[in-house]
Amino acid sequence: MKKTILIAISTLMMTSCMQAQKQLSLSEVLQTLSDMQVFVENRKLKEDIVKQVKATGQKPGLTIVQYEQLKREYNLLRYTYNDVYLATIKKDISSIKEVKKMLKDPFRYSDKYADQYRIVVNQYNDEFLSTITMINGVVSNGDLPIIISIAKNLFEKIVAVIGKRKEDREERLQLVLSTMNNLLFKKLELPVWYDLNIDKPVLGNSVNPGKPSLGKNGGTTIQQIPVTSQVPLTLEPLEGSIKFQYWANGELAPMAYQRDESNLVEVVNTKMMGDQIVGKPTPVSKPVSVYVKTIGFRTKNAYPAGTYYKLAVEGNGLLYVFAVNSGNKMYGFYPGVGTTDELEGARNFRLPLNADQVIGKPTAGGIGTVVNIPDKDNFITISDKPGAAVPESETLIVLISRVEVDIQTLMEKMESMGSKFSPQERLTKILGTQAAGDEDIISAVKNGTISYMLNMSEQDVIPLTFSVLRK
Repeated sequence: MKKTILIAISTLMMTSCMQAQKQLSLSEVLQTLSDMQVFVENRKLKEDIVKQVKATGQKPGLTIVQYEQLKREYNLLRYTYNDVYLATIKKDISSIKEVKKMLKDPFRYSDKYADQYRIVVNQYNDEFLSTITMINGVVSNGDLPIIISIAKNLFEKIVAVIGKRKEDREERLQLVLSTMNNLLFKKLELPVWYDLNIDKPVLGNSVNPGKPSLGKNGGTTIQQIPVTSQVPLTLEPLEGSIKFQYWANGELAPMAYQRDESNLVEVVNTKMMGDQIVGKPTPVSKPVSVYVKTIGFRTKNAYPAGTYYKLAVEGNGLLYVFAVNSGNKMYGFYPGVGTTDELEGARNFRLPLNADQVIGKPTAGGIGTVVNIPDKDNFITISDKPGAAVPESETLIVLISRVEVDIQTLMEKMESMGSKFSPQERLTKILGTQAAGDEDIISAVKNGTISYMLNMSEQDVIPLTFSVLRK
């Protein structure tokens, strides 16, 4: 009997030990994290903030100044919560190299997450709630310090779970991020201001004295730049190639390109300035203009209506592709397909789950994951509206990025700017100083293949425009 008990205990101990050492898949890690106390509290925090903002923003008699204050404080809180705190955790999970470092020094990571969460707490209690109180005239109290009192212990457990993540056969950043967004971060992230559906008050409401709001006539404008994560997901150089082919005489042929003219575009420095260790990002007192040199390509030959073509992209980073069509309408090809109106219902989409539609890091032999756009046997088709004049060219835009881009918002901004600016100018103005200029990118053109490389730099997005000449 005693022997049986000892065997049972030994078996139980061995099983427990094996389970403790078990390497978890990314999905298992994310599901476990989702149920942990700190992320349960984060979901509650997100819901509470959204409720507070909506209730305050829809308050009768809200003035324009109050509206701008509320929007400003929400955007700053959202930046700190989404793009500093959550994005740092996301960045660490996305890199198996970083996960291995966690095993060697777990407390460094738990301290880092706890410190960043304290910044969110301070931002929420000291700035956000004070604005809510000032507008409503009722004191609002936060309960976040309760979480902070046990933050270090919570984040040590988080690091322990992340550290069990096993390396997949193929580490592909776009697929990894898609899984993380769908299983965890979509549920935690604060939505963009636009999605709160808070209408701006009409002119004429009385002005409420308080904190000065930042607007067009009073200092720096807080821009909602179309980037969902400002923490780079990879610090490696962005490099790869784009191959264009068209259907000619029953087979695929290279679609030859050459460099287009570059233009200097004046943009506002969109990077938040301030203390990089603790505290919220503090906007600069005046807009700072810089110049970015555009980079684009155009076909050597002209193509008629009815031309079918496609592209294959190979390299590292995240990929976004859309066209500028007639009537100044944008049309997405990757990761979402359709016009801005057709994508409206999928506003929260991030990246595709399809394993065959990801962009990965090239192997040592130069062969990496290839994204075919469109996929399978489909093509991009050049067509003209009946009776309409043939345009000078068709424009396709390709973005390769270290950070996630809110492509829905970017496409809408492209449309709203109108056609008085060229697609290159609009794209550069919207992305601001996150866009790499011609002088930052090493590129080469060989027939239908364009190679590119962006070394370590402050820029995170390679914006490329391709003009298909028409006939």
